[in-house]
Amino acid sequence: MTGVSGGPFESEEQFNTWQLSHLLPNLPLSRRDLYQTMHKTYYKIVFAHGDLGFQNVLVKDGHITALIDWEDASWFPEHWDYCKTAGYLTGSDELYLALKKIFDKQYFEEYLMDLWFTREVQHGGF
Repeated sequence: MTGVSGGPFESEEQFNTWQLSHLLPNLPLSRRDLYQTMHKTYYKIVFAHGDLGFQNVLVKDGHITALIDWEDASWFPEHWDYCKTAGYLTGSDELYLALKKIFDKQYFEEYLMDLWFTREVQHGGF
């Protein structure tokens, strides 16, 4: 989402509407309805890092000591950092276990929707 301005948003519903209207204005109605049905709107809006890949987490002696690279930080739905971090998983059990340790709550459905949405944005659909 780097380079795209919007928000801050008071609710996830506002955020989802903004995503559809600004990132995918020509999305067919069938996919728009799918997106709106699948995305829940009851999540809190929180301050999120925005690019919390493992390369941006500094660890010493098995403990997180710092988070770096904050240029994508903003106010996003509470699942945002989980979904973006999960995108860095490469099939490694070690990375998956680290993800589970970092985040108290797992957002599997939201991650799948984020994958779908990212594909729509980057590749114009299926």
